[in-house]
Amino acid sequence: MPDRFVQQATAQVLSPIFEKTFSEYSYGFRPERSPHDALPQGKKYFDEGYEYVVDIDLAKYFDYSDFGIIEVSRPF
Repeated sequence: MPDRFVQQATAQVLSPIFEKTFSEYSYGFRPERSPHDALPQGKKYFDEGYEYVVDIDLAKYFDYSDFGIIEVSRPF
């Protein structure tokens, strides 16, 4: 219970700060938005002649990343 309380409190403080930096076309895991809200935008793009949809989910990205090739830059 305490972990959930801290998580929720943190989300309530940080969400308003970062929410304004997200694209207006981002629908997943957003307040008062859902993936279902993206369907009308998708139809609009289809009607405009777009032919491809790209869905990117970064949830598992770092599970498969080769960290051996990542180079960290640092000032000299």
